Amino acid sequence: MEPIYIILLVIVGLAIFLGIVNSANAVLIDLFKKHSQDVPYSQVNTVGFLYYIRQKLNLDIDIKRIKGKLTDCYVPKHKTIALSDSTFNESSISALAVTAHELGHAIQHREKPAVFNLMRFLSGVSKFFDSLVIPATVGALIMILLEVNISIAFIILYISLSIVVCTFLYKLFTIPLEYNASSIGLNILKKYDILTEDELKIAQKITNAAAFTYVADFIKDITGLNLFRQRR
Repeated sequence: MEPIYIILLVIVGLAIFLGIVNSANAVLIDLFKKHSQDVPYSQVNTVGFLYYIRQKLNLDIDIKRIKGKLTDCYVPKHKTIALSDSTFNESSISALAVTAHELGHAIQHREKPAVFNLMRFLSGVSKFFDSLVIPATVGALIMILLEVNISIAFIILYISLSIVVCTFLYKLFTIPLEYNASSIGLNILKKYDILTEDELKIAQKITNAAAFTYVADFIKDITGLNLFRQRR
């Protein structure tokens, strides 16, 4: 094959790959919307499901409602599952899939608290210092070019690099945690007959799409796409 065709194939392949990465959130939203009217055979709603499993597994968790759509999350600090307006007290395959995923995080927290403490530390470092990395790095490079306080400039660069590494590690470690939380949640839905086998297949598609958004976000970070979006 001619080199020019190989180059074109690589370019097309990269374009398709980046297109898939950029559409990750849209795919999740479309899947959630598509199955948000599909009432499960058990007719269980999300809040009832959480209270039932909390009692069954003796989980020390609170449940609350938060504003937004697909803003659902598990808050380790308060041991709280927060359900968004789109899932709270809803009886649909989509809502139960998302809720089961957050329940998976709560179970992870109980079984592996050290992992969650590490993730909270990396997340805290990332969020607190993230906005300072670029100006600090630029300032340090200017100091080096002007030969002013070069030793201090290198210290600033090392600190900036450490913050970037913490951010990457946090996002990298998040990916297996997300997939594992989905696996735990789906097993709960199956074990307690909340969803049928066919409904579980749909729920798995939704949780996989949700987990892939974290993969996409990490890829955007290492390729610089997130940086471009923030600057724009």
